[in-house]
Amino acid sequence: MVDMQQMKQQQQQEFETLMAKFNDTIKGYDEQIAKYEQTLKEFQ
Repeated sequence: MVDMQQMKQQQQQEFETLMAKFNDTIKGYDEQIAKYEQTLKEFQ
């Protein structure tokens, strides 16, 4: 018999890890876009 509580906890941890990676990736994209927009402004 698998402990359901333990499984839930493990899934929750995996989910939080994924969300953290996702947030970091989004932050990285935001920085890239900001740099790109700044570069565009300088060319105009």
